[in-house]
Amino acid sequence: MISSISKSKHFVKSVFRVPYKALHGQKLVWIDEGRVSGEPLFFGTRVPISIFLDHLENEQLPEFFKGYPSVSKDQVIGLMSFLTKANRSHRQLAR
Repeated sequence: MISSISKSKHFVKSVFRVPYKALHGQKLVWIDEGRVSGEPLFFGTRVPISIFLDHLENEQLPEFFKGYPSVSKDQVIGLMSFLTKANRSHRQLAR
């Protein structure tokens, strides 16, 4: 399932646009058109979610945390939890 999420950058972008306020309140993700061309970023950083997903897809999480120390493990766990729930909801709506 995670692989299917990481392959669909469009899904990831769209899923952050709709419930953005909830995510912002959790301090997981922020979106600002003035930062990194409006890409979804880990809250409080300039690290795009897409970079994390690329590392996840290639099973390189230790390298991600070494390369982007501003992203906490709690942020990653929260993001993965959110994406898992969003993916389930998306699949149910597609039925």
